[in-house]
Amino acid sequence: MKKTIIVLSLIMSLLMVSQVMAWGPRNGNPAMNGKGMGWMSRMNLTQDQKVKLMELRQNLLKETTETRSKLAAMRVEFKSLFAQQGADEEKLKAMHARMLNLRTKLQEKRFAFRLAMRKILTPTQLAMLSQGRGLMSGHGMGSGTMRKGHGRYNGCRQERALAF
Repeated sequence: MKKTIIVLSLIMSLLMVSQVMAWGPRNGNPAMNGKGMGWMSRMNLTQDQKVKLMELRQNLLKETTETRSKLAAMRVEFKSLFAQQGADEEKLKAMHARMLNLRTKLQEKRFAFRLAMRKILTPTQLAMLSQGRGLMSGHGMGSGTMRKGHGRYNGCRQERALAF
């Protein structure tokens, strides 16, 4: 009897694992394959365009790695300092200003990426982007879905946690 239960448990486990594995990367969307560029599959891009866009994105990631790391470390330090009773307000303000400066640098790099991306896309593909069928479309926050009932304090409660 014990052997039968063990064998059935193993078979059930294998069936469950095979189902999970069948979904593949990013919930079954093979276009995502862990690179964060799933929107490309909706844009009818040529292979040359895909290669150029991936190179462009890799350059953006390389150029911003240090800034993003600094910002992440600064956020942790800022949260810690902010939580302390009697923390120096001038120090908080200075740190906040430095964080804003880093965010501005990141936004400038991202904007340059978007401008360079426009040079690679055709007018039809650019129109698809402006219609919301490309870069920022798909699952996630869309029209009317932002902050409605998902996650902590996003439902009926009006309280908000400080988020930095």
